[in-house]
Amino acid sequence: MTNTSDLTATITETVNRYLDLIAAGTADQILELFAEGASVEDPVGTTPRVGSAEIREFFASLEALERNTTLHSNRSTS
Repeated sequence: MTNTSDLTATITETVNRYLDLIAAGTADQILELFAEGASVEDPVGTTPRVGSAEIREFFASLEALERNTTLHSNRSTS
């Protein structure tokens, strides 16, 4: 069984990896962070993008942009 501190560390590492990839990664690299059958609703309230193909298409639209990310806070509960 995973203890709370290990789970919190895993969540934090994943969030940081996601932000690094949003800033400088490819759609395929970002897609590797998502589980099979995942969905993305960004911005909230829009039609969710479901499955690898739709999620990849969404993140591919970022590749040509100049990007940077800043994490202001990270609160996770486990």
